[in-house]
Formats: sequence, structure tokens, C-alpha cells
Amino acid sequence: MGLTPVLRTTGFLLFLVPLVGSAGCSGFGRWVGPRWYTDFDSAEAAVRESSDPLLIRYVDPKPGRRDPLDGAFDDSEVRQRLRHLVCCRLYKQYEPDRRYVGQFGVQRAPAVILVHPDDTFRAQTGRINAEELLAFLDPSAGTDQTVSRSPYIRREARFDWQGGISAVAEAVEHTGKPGLVLVYRRFSSDLDTLDEMLETHEVYSRIGHMVLGREPGWNRWARTRKTQFGEIKLPAIVLLQPGGQHDVFEMPNSSAAIARFADRCLSPRRKEATQSATVSNTIASP
Repeated sequence: MGLTPVLRTTGFLLFLVPLVGSAGCSGFGRWVGPRWYTDFDSAEAAVRESSDPLLIRYVDPKPGRRDPLDGAFDDSEVRQRLRHLVCCRLYKQYEPDRRYVGQFGVQRAPAVILVHPDDTFRAQTGRINAEELLAFLDPSAGTDQTVSRSPYIRREARFDWQGGISAVAEAVEHTGKPGLVLVYRRFSSDLDTLDEMLETHEVYSRIGHMVLGREPGWNRWARTRKTQFGEIKLPAIVLLQPGGQHDVFEMPNSSAAIARFADRCLSPRRKEATQSATVSNTIASP
């Protein structure tokens, strides 16, 4: 007795599945490339998480014209190399992207920029083939320069809160970075208001590299911190520096005032004047 049409069809499909699966798996590594970020904030966050170098592909797409670097990046050996990098594609038409690549001395597209986690980089502009791109990506090739980060690059505010004053103070001494702690009143809108001011570009560009913390202030806090900081009107911002120096900004009322506070505390002239002294300076919002 012959098989029914349904069984014949089912059997044929089951026969095809292993063939299609094996063909797909064997070709998978050839056509799947790395993930390409299209904004530098996300790419930098991936670098911090993975500690891999950042490769920036700077492009100037034109309607009906193929990008001159497509051939190099389609090369199978190049794709294998890209698996060990954080890849980001930036566009000349987009003003923030132009300012970002300008930090690396790049003004024209197409270009490639390789940025290492220690902020050294190399850049190359113009057409490039697969062989040249592989040589460019070789860690032992070329002389790397140190990037001069611009504080005027607009960035998405990403805060990594470390805890309260004690945790931040410990991290400040361990890392050598300054720390900033928001002290707020419980059951109030203080924290939301402070967060909004810190997220502005003029403030975030100054504090984004700091060790950040938040601590609620209440009666018990006032008693335990009084000997260290004196009487403080909340909300307040405490800026800690290595060596025990600290400044307090009481009741900040604008992002511009916070930016001025940070500039004054971190100015090179003030660092030299207080290099060997523990400083406690409390200012009130104007």
C-alpha cells in the first residue's frame, strides 16, 4: 500500500531538515558579522564592560554609491578579527559624530579609528583594502597617540552609583579619582531634582568620570556626619578628593551653579594650594 500524500510530504520535509541545518551551520560563521553600534555612548559602554578595543568606522553615505570600505569589511578574515573588537559606525552627516571623531584628528570620511582601553588610538582616512585593514588592526603595527577627550561632546548621562559617602570615600582613595555624593532628604523630591541637574551636559561633562554616590540625610545622618562636615543644609553635594579634601555645596539650585562648584573644587591652582592639607569648605547656593 502506498503512503498517503500527507505522510509523503512529511517524510520529504524531515529529509530536508538535516540538509538545510547542516548547510546553514557550515555557512554561519562566514556571513554573520559583529554587532555594529551606531552611537558612541553605547559603544563606549560596551568597551567598559568588555575591555575590548573600539573600532570606529566613519562613513559618508551617498545615494546610489557604495561605501569605499565595504569591500574591506566584507572580507572573511577581517570579519574574524572584528569579533574581538567593539565596532561602531558613525556618520559624517551627523554633527555629534563629526565632533566625536574630531577628537582623533579625523575630519574626512571614509576613515577607521582604533581606540584602545587606555585611550591610545590610531586613525587612517581614505580608501583601504582588506590587507591594509588587517595591518591597521594588528596590535603590533603603527604608533598610537593619546586621545585628548573633549568635554564638549554631548553624551547620554550614565551614572554608576557606588553607595554612600563611606563607599565613595574608599573608592576615591583606591582609584585616585574625585568623588561626588548627593545628600538628600528622605520622602522629598530632592533626589529627582538633583538627578535632573546632574544629567545636563554642562554638569555631566564635568562629573561623568567621578566616583558617584547617593546618601539619604536625616537626624541620625546629621549626628554621625556632623564632626566630619559640620552643620549642612540639605539637599547638598559633597565633593571628595584623594587625601581627605572635601567641599560641600548646600542647597544647589541650578546646573550652572553645580558646574561652577565642580570647576572651582577641581581647578589645578586650588589643588596645588591644598596639596598637603585637609580642606573642608562649605558654600551655600546663591
